[in-house]
Amino acid sequence: DKKAPLWQYPAVIIMALAMSLGLNNLIIIGNLSAIDANYKATMNAMYSAPLAIQIVCLAVLVPICEEYVFRGLFFRRMERESSFVYAMVYSSVVFGILHVNLVQMLYGFALGMMLAYVYEKYGSVKAPILAHITANILSVVGTQFQWFDWLFKDPMRVGISTVLCAFITSSIYVMIQRLNTDTTKNNSQNEG
Repeated sequence: DKKAPLWQYPAVIIMALAMSLGLNNLIIIGNLSAIDANYKATMNAMYSAPLAIQIVCLAVLVPICEEYVFRGLFFRRMERESSFVYAMVYSSVVFGILHVNLVQMLYGFALGMMLAYVYEKYGSVKAPILAHITANILSVVGTQFQWFDWLFKDPMRVGISTVLCAFITSSIYVMIQRLNTDTTKNNSQNEG
């Protein structure tokens, strides 16, 4: 297993930002928060702490712990005993379910799929940790400074940003596929 070089890590940050913003937009557009009262209670509890505590706990410590458990242990063990796709889907389902409410389950499943993908492609738990921290920082800061409220004041603004997020996420996905393949080819040629 080869690990990706550090210069490839900014792609993970950009992908996590775009995917996180896009998923948040879709949750708000779909009015999914109205479906589950537990979601509102959870959000109020999580975002009621001072900003510094939210950043340290929600945006840094929780992602590190979750990634070591879900990608570093759970996903990796399942992948050794089955296949990449099975391990990615199953670990993402469990990751989503453990977020307890419907909205976070859906968000957690989609995020879990991306985190398993970058873990596999980058060969290190550092990649999903970085992506998870990025997504959570966006959520904390966006909520604190009411970026999502600003975004949704104009339907054109939210529509364009959601489509742009989908484009950026899919473009980075393709780029990560190619970067990883190019790195593997170059390493094979250098070893041969």
